[in-house]
Amino acid sequence: MSSKLLFTGFQRVRVDSSLRLCLPADWRRHAGEHLYVILGRNNGHPVIKVITQEQFDEKMQVIMMSSYTPSEKCQFVAKLASLCRELTTDKRNRISIPPDLREKLGLEKPGAVTLVGCGSHFEIWKPEEFEAFLEQELAGNGTRSVGAKHQGAADCLRPCGKRFAVYKNSLSLALHSDPPMSMGGQ
Repeated sequence: MSSKLLFTGFQRVRVDSSLRLCLPADWRRHAGEHLYVILGRNNGHPVIKVITQEQFDEKMQVIMMSSYTPSEKCQFVAKLASLCRELTTDKRNRISIPPDLREKLGLEKPGAVTLVGCGSHFEIWKPEEFEAFLEQELAGNGTRSVGAKHQGAADCLRPCGKRFAVYKNSLSLALHSDPPMSMGGQ
């Protein structure tokens, strides 16, 4: 997995009536034209995780290079492909949030979201959820501190020996210990 810090900081951005948001200027050159989104959680808060084409390709490579059987690899690729959505940035560096993902986050249209840089990817948060997360972190009630060893099972599909992390038999693109949110009525 790439250790480059491409996306840092956080900021609130407007979402227009067509469910589009404009990427911050300093993130645009790293984002590229194609991005992938997946619904997930960060410390219990629902988020939309956004990864670049490069990170998506790296995750696919981790699966293909794992020690799983061809049948298991096929299942994990299918799971990853079904949970991700590909987005394309337009000429004005905007992306459209799929309506069902917006609904799962409880975002209203039009409105605002908070974009949160997470190093190699970024997350889209409901502003109120991010404020609650910040208050929790500032109060010292966060689940982990910077530099703490990862304690969860799902750690960004990174190699764990010759395997990659899975959480309860589902893939997670999270950099956190929470599993991805269900897209169906599970």
